[in-house]
Amino acid sequence: LWNLYGDHYYLDFYTANLSMDEFAMVRPTMSKSGNIFSFDVANYNPLWLYVAQAGGWMYPIWAASTALPLYVGLRDAGWWYSTVPCVLMVYGLCVIGGSLHSAFAFLTVLPGVYHQDSSGIDKWEKLVASPAFASFLDTSQSRICQHIMVGCLPGYLAVNLASAWIAYAVATK
Repeated sequence: LWNLYGDHYYLDFYTANLSMDEFAMVRPTMSKSGNIFSFDVANYNPLWLYVAQAGGWMYPIWAASTALPLYVGLRDAGWWYSTVPCVLMVYGLCVIGGSLHSAFAFLTVLPGVYHQDSSGIDKWEKLVASPAFASFLDTSQSRICQHIMVGCLPGYLAVNLASAWIAYAVATK
């Protein structure tokens, strides 16, 4: 459920803070309230963002709990048909989860910095108002979105290879 909460929070944050004109670019105006959560400055509570970002630690537990029943069922098939594909499955699920959650976490940090109420912090106001910061924000947002799939690719390949390996083991052993 924590992961589901995080995913809903990220999607709602995305629709409230990012522009639909360009893929994943921060909206130049102050953020608006989301459909589920409130992101406007008056009601914004960063605790909910931190809770959503912290959910990534559960991926190793989820991956192990997914592979353990497979391992128990395949244990009699031998080491190459039980241990190796299950370890590969755990690796792939952890890589995919870690890559996606870290990318989504960074995608929510940058708009939060841009739209944060910085009254009373002179250096912060100057930094956020500078054209260099807007350029940095646009570049970093676009780079994160461009490379999400590259970060997931080793995990995606590992999970597919492990799934095919496990299917072969079940069919032949």
